[in-house]
Amino acid sequence: MSKFIGLIFFAGGKLMMPVPSELTVSRISRLLKEGSAEEDFIQLCQADPRQGVRSLALAYARQIDRDVKEQARLEKLFEHEQEVWNRG
Repeated sequence: MSKFIGLIFFAGGKLMMPVPSELTVSRISRLLKEGSAEEDFIQLCQADPRQGVRSLALAYARQIDRDVKEQARLEKLFEHEQEVWNRG
């Protein structure tokens, strides 16, 4: 018996990562929407023969890139705000 915990699951007493080709497009979509996908899983999805899975992986990677850029932008604004507050 196997039990999923996000993208990692227990099977035969071992932790394993699912192979995208063994999952439905719908299941992959749900996993990506949960936001817990590992980079290895995304790379496997990008190489999947199904166009839907590749599209999901591309959209997920783009969203991660946007999130990283937004986080960097907010950190820069916070640093600027701290400088202004420190100056009085």
